[in-house]
Amino acid sequence: MIDKKEDKYLLRNKNFILLLISQNLSAFGDWFRTIAAIGLIYKVTGSAANLSLLFISSMLPMILVSTLCSPLIDKYSRKTIMMISDFCRLIIGLSFVFIVVNDLNINYMYLLLAINGVCTGFYFPARSTIIPELVNINHLTRANSILATSFSTSMLIATGLGGVIGEVLAVEYIFLLDAITFLLSGILIVFIKTVKKSSSNQNQPSQSYFQSITEGFKIIRSKPIIQSSIWILTSREFAISIVNIIFSLYILSVVQAGNLGLGLAYLASGLGQIIGGITLAKYFKNKQLSIKFYKTWSSISLILLGILHSLSYQQPYFIVFLILVVIANIWYSPIEVLYTTSIMTNVSEELRGRVFASAISLSRTAHILGFILVGIIGDILPVSTIAMGIGIFLITAGILNRVLLLRQKEHITQTSSLNS
Repeated sequence: MIDKKEDKYLLRNKNFILLLISQNLSAFGDWFRTIAAIGLIYKVTGSAANLSLLFISSMLPMILVSTLCSPLIDKYSRKTIMMISDFCRLIIGLSFVFIVVNDLNINYMYLLLAINGVCTGFYFPARSTIIPELVNINHLTRANSILATSFSTSMLIATGLGGVIGEVLAVEYIFLLDAITFLLSGILIVFIKTVKKSSSNQNQPSQSYFQSITEGFKIIRSKPIIQSSIWILTSREFAISIVNIIFSLYILSVVQAGNLGLGLAYLASGLGQIIGGITLAKYFKNKQLSIKFYKTWSSISLILLGILHSLSYQQPYFIVFLILVVIANIWYSPIEVLYTTSIMTNVSEELRGRVFASAISLSRTAHILGFILVGIIGDILPVSTIAMGIGIFLITAGILNRVLLLRQKEHITQTSSLNS
């Protein structure tokens, strides 16, 4: 059983609970908006390229912000950055409503998605970096597992309801709900209290802004386990970007299940990630983050993810597809928890924000490349063929991950016991 003392510590940690609820509120609204936007744009355009443009509009600004503005995340209050990001996304959500109500050109939606991407580019590195300021380092893995599992739960509920509500309510009401969730999320963040940042870097010589940006990449180059952490994240994100498009194409075009089918499929995805998070927490209990343990599970997760994604889109029956989607998504959670815990335990606090920002920037770049690729081939190749390509890529990535870690000497990272 999961260590009850760990859960009691986290459940009594007011700041962690505020972050948990805040994250899930905004995630809930985001998934409502995602289903609404996919359905609306596909209805208007009927094109895989336009679905790719939807995701690119969100991701490209996020990459630029994560890369160029990462020193700001280490310099300024992560809490303040998160609050500003949420309140800006509130305004963006209301702007979505304005566009739909006034029947404006759909291209304005791409512009809003780009601005939203800027805010998200600040929010996610700040959120990842603030966790060690709220939780004792010995509880990081359990905290990350809870955050990942609860995020999947939010997706499970939001997508299930979103598919049904999308068939009943007008799309502007879904966008309004998205805006309200960011308002509530921002208010909750106001009440979070963080531990003051370490002053260990105060006596370090001053750096130019460009030097501060490159500092995160220097840390990545110096540690193979950090390189591996970013590699497994980047490989997963590249695959996800393609899956996001063929996922919608399969449901809306191949089996023609409509928005309800889209909601059920996202429901299956969330269910799989919840199962993965719970299973991960039980198995990882009292395990230590040795290189052998990390190498085994990070590589296995990528390989199985590739095999299962490939098989999912070969199915002519929607119910079989849903079952395989559940099983495939079980393997997302280990990648997320291993990636975040590895960086939190192997990078110093004063540089952690830059490393997380660099990791997010690289993974989102992979996301963009995936969207560009599927935008080109999505209207040419059948979904089943594209899925086979994803499977081959992820299996290869899992093998290369093991090769990358051959350069890392076996050791136990400092205070990195996976007490879950």
